[in-house]
Amino acid sequence: MTYLKEEQRTFDEAPLNEVDSLILSSVSYFNFEYAKATLSIVDGDSENSKHIDLVPVDSKHIKLHDILCLCDNEELIHNSWLDYSKETPDFMQELRSSRRYRDILCTAYVNECSDVIEKQFSAVTFIYEGKNPFIYVAFRGTDGTFSGWKEDFNLSYKNIIPSQRTALNYLSGASLINGGQIFVGGHSKGGNLATYASACTDQKLFERIEKVFNHDGPSFLNTPSPRVDAKKFLLKYSKTVPESSIIGMILENDDHYTVVQSTEHSVFQHNPFSWIVEGDEFVKQKSINPSAEFFDSALAEWINSKTDEERERFIDSAYAVLASSGHDKFCDFQENLPSNVATILKTGLLTDKQTRKFIFKMIGDFAGIIKDESMSRLAEASPIAKITNSQED
Repeated sequence: MTYLKEEQRTFDEAPLNEVDSLILSSVSYFNFEYAKATLSIVDGDSENSKHIDLVPVDSKHIKLHDILCLCDNEELIHNSWLDYSKETPDFMQELRSSRRYRDILCTAYVNECSDVIEKQFSAVTFIYEGKNPFIYVAFRGTDGTFSGWKEDFNLSYKNIIPSQRTALNYLSGASLINGGQIFVGGHSKGGNLATYASACTDQKLFERIEKVFNHDGPSFLNTPSPRVDAKKFLLKYSKTVPESSIIGMILENDDHYTVVQSTEHSVFQHNPFSWIVEGDEFVKQKSINPSAEFFDSALAEWINSKTDEERERFIDSAYAVLASSGHDKFCDFQENLPSNVATILKTGLLTDKQTRKFIFKMIGDFAGIIKDESMSRLAEASPIAKITNSQED
């Protein structure tokens, strides 16, 4: 919030940076389909209300400032993580008041969700038409639906998921909006989509991309393109994860990321508002915290120890149990938590014996890996181990 309040230079005066990227990635969670403004018009002696559609679709460009000022902000953030964050009201207010974001336009909003093909995709393009024009293609992260989260977990056994294919096509279309610089980014799964689309696009479009931002998004089961490891791509690529990252370290096999300090703990650091900013940069540290490293290592070992078929079966089985609650959104599920938990427990017990045994085995294997990892780290930290290691040196 401090950055939004204090950084009042335009994008001509100070170019887009990593903090701006996280802000725009957060704005991509807005429900732009509900962006309707109620304006008063005078008809003779009576005053009537008229709804004016401000949805930024197709070639229609709408100022972000106008959307924030004229639309119902509660509808804009409904069912997204912004709806549950205590910092959101301040975020919306500072964004409305910002000189820096005053002339940002929104366009090409897309929101697609399908339980049938297990796809949740949303994106919006932001435009700056100043002396140094650019577009920022923002891919939304996972929404509050079970199907959206399932698509994330499908990354553990699928080389390509439906939203990645759509992201590639979306980037190609967005690049035609203007001839300026192109920035691509996203938070959570949105960061994965930004990376995938930028890595797999054609060479001509790739040359126009100035920077690719992945804010705590998971990596890939297998490299989606040889370009990912190329020096030219890595010079444009910026992956940031909080110090206790879980989501952003899923399937991460390289060290092409920067660690950001956070005001929160554990999984709550996934909230972008918790990332610490100084000036126009995140406050960095050398590596992720030991607790996060421990969990990430155990999860990676568990994933690698299972076949693609085993991972798929486990995820499908767990999803089927969750879906038995009759809800598809976490917020609806939480409204009557005791009853819904009872329902899924009953469903779990009613599954066939073979499936039930398989689920318990998979969970047991993960618990076993955590236990072994704990014992190994305790042994390494013991005084005897330190003495032995020093003697060997």
